[in-house]
Amino acid sequence: MTYVASGLLGRQAALARLTDKLNLRGSDTLYLLGNVLGGAGSISLLRHLACQENVFPVLGRNDYVASRILGALAEAASADAEELLTAVELRLLEWWKPLGGAAVLEEFFALGADARDDVLDYLAEFFLYDELSVAGQDYVLVHAGLHQFAPERSLEDYQIEDLVLYPADYRKRYFRDKTLVTAAVPCDRINPACTGGVWRGKGHIAVNWESQGRLAAVRLDDGETFSTVC
Repeated sequence: MTYVASGLLGRQAALARLTDKLNLRGSDTLYLLGNVLGGAGSISLLRHLACQENVFPVLGRNDYVASRILGALAEAASADAEELLTAVELRLLEWWKPLGGAAVLEEFFALGADARDDVLDYLAEFFLYDELSVAGQDYVLVHAGLHQFAPERSLEDYQIEDLVLYPADYRKRYFRDKTLVTAAVPCDRINPACTGGVWRGKGHIAVNWESQGRLAAVRLDDGETFSTVC
């Protein structure tokens, strides 16, 4: 079985509750559509995920920012070496710190140099997108959307920012024969009537119930949805 979830934001206990709810087995696959990092516990969660053979993170906005900031500061071995950051990275850091970034920085720099390298190496392994075929249906998995979309444009031609920073336009269909699966926008912001954390329409599946303090997932094999408290 193939499952998609999102928005762990460092909450390893929430992941454990979700995998229990899914009864996730070794033969199953779980995709995490971004924002794995996001506050206290994020680095511990990341190191846990690195040991899981059937859980595959897709890069989200928070993960992208973390990768840039941690990578730039790693050689200085200090969260205070902001002079090493570019102007863009400084703006990202200012945005990220109050949203859990400060806790991520503290945990990251509490590690030894080798462990920090392992974290950065694993972050670099996050998928930017993935394409799947499940039960006869084709899917494109990405955190936010496909900015400046064109039907003839190859997925590998998109920049990272196109995939993680700009949410999909849920009013339009992107693919004639594929379903776009995203997780950057809570489903009840797409449609206030949406319940359960999963919204479907116009060739989209959106998986996000952060606004209700819950973690949502969908099983692509049959469309069944699941949720658990964060």
